[in-house]
Amino acid sequence: MAVPRRRRLRRGVKRAAGRIAQQAQPFTWAPVLLALGIAVYFALPAEPAQAAPVLLTLAVAVLAAAAWRTGRAGFRIVCLAAAMVLTGVLAGTLRTQGVGTPVLDRGIGSAEVTGRVLAVSGKGDGGRDMTVVLQVDRIGGLGPGTTPRRLRLAVPARGAGPDLLPGVRVEATARLWPPPPPVAPGAYDFGRRLFFESIGGLGQVRRLSVIAPVDGAGGVGFWASLRAAVAERLRVAIPGSAGGVAVALVTGDRGGIPPENTEHLRAAGLAHLLAISGLHMGLVVGAVFGAVRGTIALIPPLALRLPAKKIAAVAAMVAATAYLGISGASVPTVRAFLMAMLVLSAVLIDRRAISMRTVALAALVILALQPEALLEAGFQMSFAAVVALVAIYERWSARPRGERPRQHGALHRVAAYMAGVAGTSLIAGLATAPFAAFHFDRVAVLGLLANLAAVPVVALLVMPALVAGLLLELGWSAASEFALAAAGWGIDAVLAVAAAVAALPGAEFIVARPPLWALIAVVAGSLVLLLQRGGTRWMGLVPLCAGLAAFATARGPDILVDDIGATIAVRLHEEGDYAMALNRRSTFAAERWLRADGDPRPLEVARTAWEAACGTAVPCVLSSRGGIGIAVLTAASGRSVRGEEAHCALAAIIIAPREGLRCPELPGHAIDRTWLEREGATALTVQGERVHVETVARARGNRPWVPQSPQ
Repeated sequence: MAVPRRRRLRRGVKRAAGRIAQQAQPFTWAPVLLALGIAVYFALPAEPAQAAPVLLTLAVAVLAAAAWRTGRAGFRIVCLAAAMVLTGVLAGTLRTQGVGTPVLDRGIGSAEVTGRVLAVSGKGDGGRDMTVVLQVDRIGGLGPGTTPRRLRLAVPARGAGPDLLPGVRVEATARLWPPPPPVAPGAYDFGRRLFFESIGGLGQVRRLSVIAPVDGAGGVGFWASLRAAVAERLRVAIPGSAGGVAVALVTGDRGGIPPENTEHLRAAGLAHLLAISGLHMGLVVGAVFGAVRGTIALIPPLALRLPAKKIAAVAAMVAATAYLGISGASVPTVRAFLMAMLVLSAVLIDRRAISMRTVALAALVILALQPEALLEAGFQMSFAAVVALVAIYERWSARPRGERPRQHGALHRVAAYMAGVAGTSLIAGLATAPFAAFHFDRVAVLGLLANLAAVPVVALLVMPALVAGLLLELGWSAASEFALAAAGWGIDAVLAVAAAVAALPGAEFIVARPPLWALIAVVAGSLVLLLQRGGTRWMGLVPLCAGLAAFATARGPDILVDDIGATIAVRLHEEGDYAMALNRRSTFAAERWLRADGDPRPLEVARTAWEAACGTAVPCVLSSRGGIGIAVLTAASGRSVRGEEAHCALAAIIIAPREGLRCPELPGHAIDRTWLEREGATALTVQGERVHVETVARARGNRPWVPQSPQ
């Protein structure tokens, strides 16, 4: 009986697998498999061997050949899927080896630096520092093998003259330090992002002088000068906060936007308007495409003889390329540019411009060229929104014509447009909400209301007016002034909407950061629902619901210690919220910890809770969740005591960040200076009678973007 039962089970599995494969769209799953390989690469604890690219290439070739020669459809699918995953690992390996910038492993109190300025953000307005990205020629005291390719430097407003422009060569004296590690295990790794921008260190400039003017090498000087000229023109034509937003929309420089405006936009769910991405590129391309095609249509001899649609597509390509150069070619802008090029190319060859295959092709190109983009919130959120919108668009447009609503008159068209804005905002908001919760610990509850009011203003007034104003500057300055002024009025309206919505009760909801597996489950389930056809797509509900349940029950660690032991958070047994001893020089880590725990309280409340529990006592013995005892040998004031043998029996967890702990037999967990120097920021979670320990060093592994401890 067992043999027939196994045969029936085998046949059932084969039928189910065949049905899943039959209802899949293979090409749309290709970027998903490539992304899986990239994720595997970045999850490795250490960098693959130097020979890994050769071995991976051979493995991919063998799998592709096997898929080509086999006559069995199932085996072909398995071979191609494995080849795509290995290609993702290969792409990540090659990209890292191609960047290959050294990373500072220690701070340098005073270094002489020379190099060429690649980018400048901010204008030093209001006493704020400017940020400069420097292509390094030399750093005094460092050899070629330890000198980063680029540095990101903060330049005081008083030390930044008008001649500090991209393309100039400078000489500076600066204090340098390595890129910062994550503030907690699993938190965002800013150092990794900087590494893939070829930035191996940060610094604060003390003295800076320009030693050579813009040389225009490699086109950097041209685009840099153009960006600077455009930014200055916008600041003059559009004063105040609106001018700072206009500069951000065109050049990508957000340094001129007041912090309160940025916070209002974020709380109202309008922060996406500041990042030059698909919306902005689409509006610029659409405005140029529509203007050129409409102009040709108004001239009957040309309209009858010329392919107006294709000419407009070429003009839109030129506009997109110019916008890419002026905006500084950030990663989100490059992503939007590639997507626009694919859509316009489809127009040129008479293919459907908007389809899931176009989205898949764009994702393949971006992930192949910039594998690290997979880990960035911008990539995840933009493609989540696009995939959801295109999937629903394809199903909507596939309906018979008789079922589609008809529009009669201008009023109906306006209503249809507003319904479209509301629908796309709702779909995009739902698609990106899990990523916003995971990366930013917040969800803009009233984002739909804000987008419904602000997006039409940006789409119909702000972006067209900015494009027209800059183009008219070439020969009709009066019209340019009016167009830019109109753009300023529109931006003022958007800022007013953001401030009004942000002031409403419940505009923003702080949520606890879920575990990584929960986000992966939500993504996997959503992809199955959106990319599969037929009944098999409903299988995606299982991981989707499991992931959402984990989102709803997420909670942060019970104990957190930063990498120098200056900030400590303990979840008190009685209250369930963090009490915190704060580093008074920097509260960034503490703020991130509170938000990641879904805690909207001000830091002062958490600090007061610590003082109420400990007072000035050193050592301080606390009781965390589960009744676990913690002894802290440092006070909120910074006063500490030497870890002696008498302290070792105080509690199951000893935190002595200022001194090495001297215990003949260590307690269950001892976090002292030696531990923090080796492991970095540490998180402990109580699990029944056990304590689970995570550290930044273990989470990051031994990778090229992790500074190596100096010997």
